[in-house]
Amino acid sequence: MSANHKLLLLVLTGSVFAFLAAYYFSPFAAVLAAILSLIIIYILRPLVMPAGYGANRIRTLCIVLAFALVGSWGFWSAFIDSFLKSLLNDTFIMSAIPLLGELTLAGSPSVMVLVFFFGCIFVVNYYMRDGTIASGHPESIKKQFPGLEFNKQLDSFCTNLRGHLRKLDNESNWSPDYYTELEAEVEAISSKFGAKRRKSVNLQDAIRSDRVSKSFLVLGAPGAGKSVALRKLAIDMLGEVGKSGRVPIYINLREWPLNFESRDAGGKISTQELERFVVESLKERGDVFTEQFIDTYFRDLWLHGRLFFIFDSFDEIPELLDSDESSESIAALSDVISRFISSSKDSRGVLASRVFRKPTHAFLSEKTLEIRPLSDAAIANALNRFKGFTNNLRQEMFTRRNDLIPVARNPFLMALLGAWVDAESCLPDNQFQIYESYLRKRLLLCKAKMQQKNLSMEDVLDTAKKIAWFVFESPEHGIEAPVAAIADNVESDKTLEVIDVLAHARLARISAGDARTFAFVHRRFMEYFVTVKLLESPQDVPVDHIPTDSRGRDALVLYAQLCDAEEASRLAEICWSEIQAGFSNSEFMLRGIHCLRFLVDAFSSRRIVISSFSDSLAEFVEKHVVAGNNILLAKLCLEATGLLPEQRSISIIEAAITSSDKWLQETAFRACRYLPKMKKELESKISEYVECIPDYEFWLMRKNLMFTLSMAESLQGVHKVTKRRLINLYISAFAFLMSAVFFPSIFIAVFLMIAFMHSLSKISDAFMHDGPASYKGNDQPFRRSRFMFGVMFLSYGFLAVSELKVDDFSVFLSAAGSLVLDDFWFYLFFASLGAAMFDWSYFRVLLKGMVGEDGGFWRTLLYVVFAAGGGLAFIALLTFLMEHQWAKYLIYGVGVIFALVLALILLGGVSKIIYSYFMDLRSFARLEFSERMDRAKIVELLDKFKTEYFKLKFIYKLDACRVQAAGEWPDNFKFGAGVGEEITELAKLEERWLKLDR
Repeated sequence: MSANHKLLLLVLTGSVFAFLAAYYFSPFAAVLAAILSLIIIYILRPLVMPAGYGANRIRTLCIVLAFALVGSWGFWSAFIDSFLKSLLNDTFIMSAIPLLGELTLAGSPSVMVLVFFFGCIFVVNYYMRDGTIASGHPESIKKQFPGLEFNKQLDSFCTNLRGHLRKLDNESNWSPDYYTELEAEVEAISSKFGAKRRKSVNLQDAIRSDRVSKSFLVLGAPGAGKSVALRKLAIDMLGEVGKSGRVPIYINLREWPLNFESRDAGGKISTQELERFVVESLKERGDVFTEQFIDTYFRDLWLHGRLFFIFDSFDEIPELLDSDESSESIAALSDVISRFISSSKDSRGVLASRVFRKPTHAFLSEKTLEIRPLSDAAIANALNRFKGFTNNLRQEMFTRRNDLIPVARNPFLMALLGAWVDAESCLPDNQFQIYESYLRKRLLLCKAKMQQKNLSMEDVLDTAKKIAWFVFESPEHGIEAPVAAIADNVESDKTLEVIDVLAHARLARISAGDARTFAFVHRRFMEYFVTVKLLESPQDVPVDHIPTDSRGRDALVLYAQLCDAEEASRLAEICWSEIQAGFSNSEFMLRGIHCLRFLVDAFSSRRIVISSFSDSLAEFVEKHVVAGNNILLAKLCLEATGLLPEQRSISIIEAAITSSDKWLQETAFRACRYLPKMKKELESKISEYVECIPDYEFWLMRKNLMFTLSMAESLQGVHKVTKRRLINLYISAFAFLMSAVFFPSIFIAVFLMIAFMHSLSKISDAFMHDGPASYKGNDQPFRRSRFMFGVMFLSYGFLAVSELKVDDFSVFLSAAGSLVLDDFWFYLFFASLGAAMFDWSYFRVLLKGMVGEDGGFWRTLLYVVFAAGGGLAFIALLTFLMEHQWAKYLIYGVGVIFALVLALILLGGVSKIIYSYFMDLRSFARLEFSERMDRAKIVELLDKFKTEYFKLKFIYKLDACRVQAAGEWPDNFKFGAGVGEEITELAKLEERWLKLDR
C-alpha cells in the first residue's frame, strides 16, 4: 500500500470516529461531521487517482472558472440579477431573508478582480507544472507495469544505481556537497531552424527547461566538470523516478571493449553490441536481484521509453584514443549511439564528450550543450566554500594575479586551487605548486600502502614521472597506455607497484579486464610530471608544440613559469618571432596566434622575461586594435594587454572601449580590472559603455558585472554608476508593475508605443540606407520609449499638482481607463510613478550628447533648466491656444498633415522591408548546409541577403548545423569593426572554427 493510500485510509478511519462521536451529542452534529468528512475525502481523492489526474482536474477547473468569469459580461450575472429581482417581489422570502434586498451582481468584474483571479490561476498552474529533470512520461508507469512486486524491485534497482554513482564519486575524491563549486554555465545550441545560442544556469536546468528534445550532446574541455555534472544529474533524476516515471542509466563509454581490427571489412557496429555492453555494465554493479530485474524488465522499460540514457566519455572510448577527428570510427560510433537512444519514441538520452574527437553529425542531437568556463562570479562563489579564501586573497587574485584566472575557470583546477589556499592561506606562485601540493597530500594518505610495497614517496613520484614521459612521447597510446607496455618500457623495477599505489591514491585509474590500461585520473597530472621531466632535461623541450598548439603546450606553460630566466627568454623570443611572421602572412597566422596566447598564459606573472621586446609588442597590439580591420585579431591582441606597461595598456583599452564593435568593448572591459589606476577620461568612457548596455543584457550580466567591478579598486567609480543603474532598473520595473495594476490601459499603450518606435527605427534604417545599419551597442528604441513615458507621467502629475489647466490630458486619461484624478495625493503619486519609470542612465547619455564631455555642472544645469522651462512654456502656450477655436483648427490641421507625411514615409519603409524580407526568405529557404563549407562560399551567400535579420539568421544557422569552414576568406572580405552585427557574429564563429574560443 502506497503512502497516499495509507493517508486516505487514516482520514477515512478518523472520519468514522468523528461521526460516531458527533452522533453521541446530536444528530445535527453528526450530519455536519459527515459533510465535513466527505469534503475532505473529496479533496484528497486525487491522491489515489492515476498520475496527473489531480493536476488535469485543477487545470480544467481553472478554464471553467475563467470562462464563467468572462461570461459574466451580460450573461449569467444579468440572469441572476433578474432572478433575484423576482425573489424580491415575494414578501415571504423578503421577510425571511432580508439580505436579498442588498444583493446584486455587477455587469462586469472590476480590474482588480480580474488581476487577482488570473494571478491566482497563474500561481496554481505554475506550481503544478512538471518540474522533473527528465520530464514526466506521457503514461503512468503503474499502468504499463502493474503490480506491487515491480515497484519494490524498481526501488531496489534505483537504490543500487545510486550506490554505484556514490562509489564513483568516492573513488574520484569528490563529494556532492562541493557541487556548487563544480557548477558550470552551459550554452544551449538548438539544431532547429535559425536558433541562437543562449546561456543557462547549469546542465540540469538546460535539460529540465527542454521538454521536447530527445537527445542532447554535452561538450566541454578536460576538467570542465562533465562527468561530475552527469553523475549529479543521474543522482538527481533517481530521486524523481516516482514522479517522472523515467530511470536514468549512467554508462561510462571509456569501459566499452570495442575492437575494430577484429571485424570483417565493412562490418558495422550494431545497437545489439551496445545493448550487451550496457546490460553487462549494469549487472556488474549489483547482485543477483539486480541481474534478475535487468533480465526481466530492461527491454520492456527501454521499449516503453522509461530509460534516460546518460553516456559519458565518448572521446575516451579505447578504440578512439588514437583516432583523429575525421576518423570513420567516430562517425560509426556516433551513429550507433544515436540509433540506440532513439530506438523508442519516448526515449531520451545524453552523450558527453570533449570537443576534440566529439561525435559527428551522425549523432542526431536535437540540442547541444557546451559547458563554458566558469565566470568570475561563479569562481568567487565556489572558492568561498574554502575557509582560507579570504576577501584579501579574492581581491589579489582578481586584480593582480590574472595568471590564475584561466586556471580557476576550470572546475577541476579551481577545486585544487581552493585546497591549496585552505592549506597555505595564500595564493600559489604558479600552477606547478598546486599540483605538487595535491599529489604529495594524496600520497601521504597512502603511507601504509607504500611501506607495504617498500616504496618511498620520492620513488613513487620519480616512477610516475617516467610513466608520464613514456605516455607523452608515445602518440600511439594517446592519454593512456597498456600496463604491460608501461612495464616493458619504463626503466624501473617497481613500475607495477607504483601503478598500484597511484590507483590506490586515486591519482590514476586502471581499466578492468585482461588487457589492463593505465591513465592518470586527469590529464593535468600527466602534464605536471612531464614538466618535472623537462625541468631536469631542457634539451627535450618540444618547442614546436607551442605554434602548433599540440598536446605538450599546457605542459610548456608550466615549464615556462618555472625554468631559469635565460631559458624563459629564449622561449619568449621564439614566440615573438613567430608572432611577427605569422600576423603578416595569412598562411602562418594561426601559428602566430598560438604563440601570442602562450606568451599571455606563461609570462603574465613574469613580464621581465619579455622586456627586450615589450615596446615592440605594445606597438604591435595597438596597431591591430586601433586599425579595426580585423576584430578577431584585435580581440586576441587585447587579451595581451596584461603583458604591457600600464600607460600603453590604458591607451589601447581606451581605443577599444570607444570602438563601434560590441565584442571589442566587452574584451576591453574585462581587461580593465588589471589596471592599478585609471585616468578620468578612461573611467568616463567605461561608465558610458556600462550605461549603454541594453537593459536585458545588463540584467543578465548584472551579477558578474557587479562582482568584477567590486574587485578592482581602479573601477570603483564605474561600480557606483553600475549600482545606480541597477537600482534604477529595479525601481522602474516596480513602477511599470504599479502602472499595470492601477492604469492597465496606459500600461498596454506603453508596450504598443515601444513596439511602434522600434519598428519605426527599423523602417527608418531600411528607408534611409542601402544596407543594414551598423550595430550601435544599445537598445535605443526601447530606452527612448521608457524615457518618454516617464516624461509623460511626470509632466501630467506635475501639471496637476501645480493646478494648471489639464482638461485635455484628463480626457485622454479617462478614455484610457485610468482612475479618476481628483485628489492631490493621487496627482503626486502619478508624478512619482513617472519619476520612477525614468531611465536616468539614458538621460545622462542624452545630456552628455548635448553638453559634451567637457561640459561642467553649471553648463549641464543650464541645459536642464532651459529644456524644462521650454517644455513648460510649450505646454502653457498649447493650453492657451486650445481655448481659441481658430488655434484648434490650425493645430489639428498641422497634426493631420504631419500624420499623412509620416504615413507615407512609413508606407515606403514598410514596402521596402517587406520586399527585402520575402526576397531573403526565399533565398534562405533554398540554402543547403553541408558539414564543410568553403569560406569564400559563406561570404558569397552572406552577401546575397539584404536584411540584417537574415544575415544574422544565416550565421546562427551555420553555428546550429555545426558547419566546419574550409579554405581562406576572399581578399576583399574583412572582419571590420562597426560593419554590422552579422560580421561580429561571424568573427565569433571563426574563433570557434579555429578552436581559439576558451
